Amino acid sequence: MNTPQRKTMPDETASAADENKLPPDWMIFSALNAAWIQSPDGTIKLMAERIMTFQGLGTSAAPAERVRARLIAQSYVQVYAVLQELNATYKKTAYAERKAT
Repeated sequence: MNTPQRKTMPDETASAADENKLPPDWMIFSALNAAWIQSPDGTIKLMAERIMTFQGLGTSAAPAERVRARLIAQSYVQVYAVLQELNATYKKTAYAERKAT
């Protein structure tokens, strides 16, 4: 049995279309979002501190914990890089908007 594809109705509002562009709930990290809203620079600094902590544990912890610490450190390195890029992009955009006005 074939089911017909749903066509967009012209009376659908723009807000309904915008809701489809939002990421699913499981992709939203509420703690990271709250920290970012409070202070992007502070969040980036916190990530750098966590990287150093877990890299240290990756060399000095008990053998069973070293692998776990290294994996966590790698995760923080990736998040740190993304946050730096986001912050740089935000600052460039804000500067361009101020310059344009």
